[in-house]
Amino acid sequence: MSITDWWHSTKQDFTRKAIWDLFKLLLIFVCVSASSVFSWSLLSSIYVGLTPFRWPLLVVFLSVSLLLTAIIYEKLNRFRPAFPRLQVDFLILEKYVEYRYQDRANMTYVKRLRLKALRRGIDTYRDKYRWTSDGPMTITSSHKDQQFLEIHKRNVWQYYEIRFQKPLAKGEVVETELKWELHDPEHKAVPFFSADIEEPTNRLIMHLSLDPSLGVTSAIQETSPSIGAPKSLRSDSVSLNSHGELTWVIPNPSLLYHYEMRWYFQED
Repeated sequence: MSITDWWHSTKQDFTRKAIWDLFKLLLIFVCVSASSVFSWSLLSSIYVGLTPFRWPLLVVFLSVSLLLTAIIYEKLNRFRPAFPRLQVDFLILEKYVEYRYQDRANMTYVKRLRLKALRRGIDTYRDKYRWTSDGPMTITSSHKDQQFLEIHKRNVWQYYEIRFQKPLAKGEVVETELKWELHDPEHKAVPFFSADIEEPTNRLIMHLSLDPSLGVTSAIQETSPSIGAPKSLRSDSVSLNSHGELTWVIPNPSLLYHYEMRWYFQED
């Protein structure tokens, strides 16, 4: 296909899509406006005292029609993802994840959560992790009254539970902290870490610490629909400070979004 043919084909596709979207928008507006005008007429006939205010009321009804048209059009947009309402046990007040390199072969990963129970009787929090190397690792909980237990593996993910000492009351806040001591003598681990927002979260903090001797001066902060998505929603290259550290703070991260920080070593 020549450039001219490609251009005409693209223009025709764009024109057809624009006409179809405009038709849908007008159809929704006509239906909503008709309902609004009918409601306005019905109210005017029932409540005669509203007659002097018929024009301001008509403007209000039409304004509401425009708003409803925009909402309905957005809901019907096939490019907008639609998920059923999530059933979750916790509100995450703060999620803190840290990846710290002592040297190229020895790292520490920390995940700390402040959880608020959304119903009573919950005694377990479930999560997952993925270690991209085959080097040895140890996992410990910083809270001795909480039990860490690996439960099953699915796809590339290892799932685990954190069991609390007692069932929580609704609205009760609890903190958890797990620490992974990671050893990667053959440098197989993929240089990245990430967080999936699978429960409503008030704040996400991602902290990277690399010894300056490793030669890494910047990292990429990326937001995407899922891990491994071919297109990101946002990607920024950010410099590390003189100590080789970088902190990314995300207030109210979007539900079901994937947040990732990655970097490259000089030999990669």
